[in-house]
Amino acid sequence: RTRNLATTQTGILEFGNSTTRANSGSTLTITLSASTTQFNGIFVRGNSTFRMYGMQRTRYGRLGANATARATSITLQSAPTNWLSGDTLAFGSSLRTASASVESKQITGTTVGTTVPIQALSLAKSGSTAQFTPVLNLTSNVKIYGQSSTLGYHIITDVGNPTFDCDNIEMRYFGSATSSAEGLTFQGTSVTTVQSITNSSLYESTTTSPQAYITNTTTCQNMTVTGNSIYGLAAASDSIGVRLVASNTTTSPNFIITDNYSVGGGTECFTISDPRVTFKNNVVNGTIGNGMSFTWTNPYVVTAVTSTIT
Repeated sequence: RTRNLATTQTGILEFGNSTTRANSGSTLTITLSASTTQFNGIFVRGNSTFRMYGMQRTRYGRLGANATARATSITLQSAPTNWLSGDTLAFGSSLRTASASVESKQITGTTVGTTVPIQALSLAKSGSTAQFTPVLNLTSNVKIYGQSSTLGYHIITDVGNPTFDCDNIEMRYFGSATSSAEGLTFQGTSVTTVQSITNSSLYESTTTSPQAYITNTTTCQNMTVTGNSIYGLAAASDSIGVRLVASNTTTSPNFIITDNYSVGGGTECFTISDPRVTFKNNVVNGTIGNGMSFTWTNPYVVTAVTSTIT
């Protein structure tokens, strides 16, 4: 537990990596404590490295059958890997209404095949679209938490060559009332340094609201956001899941946003304003506003490059 955590110069903070992950018997929780909604969090500076790799698990699935209100088990389309008792699941909506039926429940026992025992659902997932309702696993054995739902934190990589490399981690209670306090902000200017969050969960931002869960600055050259579960209640405090802003540089940046699931949220879940991006297979469910927004704000960029958006 700390207010701020920083890696600087060529320092390395590592808990697991792509070849040696933190296994199921290991748990790490970093709590960024605060007495007020202030500018506190994790800072990755200089040529330093911040790397965390949790246990691999299926990050999301879809219902394979209708689920009624008060149901205490669900059936998925495919059997998940490493869904454990106590894990928190977020359920998308099967309704096309402004009052989206999103909610979260815990797993209460052993998952057998495609059958998952859960706390009783409050809302039914029924109708012709029920089999498409997404189910997100928000739990990891490697966690970064704010202090509470009103006292959050943020993570920022500094301009230059910092490495941020996180896979299968859990981010909860982030955001701050101060300016530039998103959930996770990439601003490294190197086109080769890793700035990546993959197969992770981001949920329950603080009530003081980040403007985005994941974003980049105008000088950022490189970011990868792949395979993540993003969950927010349908409120303005969860306004944008992933925001990619226009770049001011002439070097072609490497922006990859693929295979992410976003459930719930407020005005927008993905908003993209630079067409130099690979944006594929992202799913939005249960938002009260625009699921995806594309607005090209830089005329030079629009005429000079081709987007990959599918």
